[in-house]
Amino acid sequence: MSSPRLRDMRTAPGAALILRFLLAGLVNAAFGYAVFALCLWGGLGAAAALIIANLAGIAFNFQTARHFVFGTPGRALRFAGLYAVILAVNWLVLRAGARLGVSRYLVQAGMAPVIAGFAFLGQRLFVFDAPPAFGVAAPAAAEPAP
Repeated sequence: MSSPRLRDMRTAPGAALILRFLLAGLVNAAFGYAVFALCLWGGLGAAAALIIANLAGIAFNFQTARHFVFGTPGRALRFAGLYAVILAVNWLVLRAGARLGVSRYLVQAGMAPVIAGFAFLGQRLFVFDAPPAFGVAAPAAAEPAP
């Protein structure tokens, strides 16, 4: 069970939230890249490696985001949908890099921080119940007229 102070930190606006985004993004990106590289090293093609890395990453990332970053259950289907979009964009960039003669390892390493940033913004906006963006309070509901 989480302490009230830890729960407050998870939903705090501003720098604490951004720091958790960055830390979780680094851990998640490292995990995804490691799975991708191991798959390539093991002889799989880039498409299979990318799909496996993304499937493993979805499960891993959902857990880190809901427990470490937001502290809320979240919406797993939205999370998976977000990662489907990320996978498609990632695949297009990986293919473009290959056409330009850039190593798949290098392209994927360069995409890691981009993917992490996009993923956490998507999670913040569409997946997890979080306070309004970075400390900006939501407008109060108007009171009914007497």
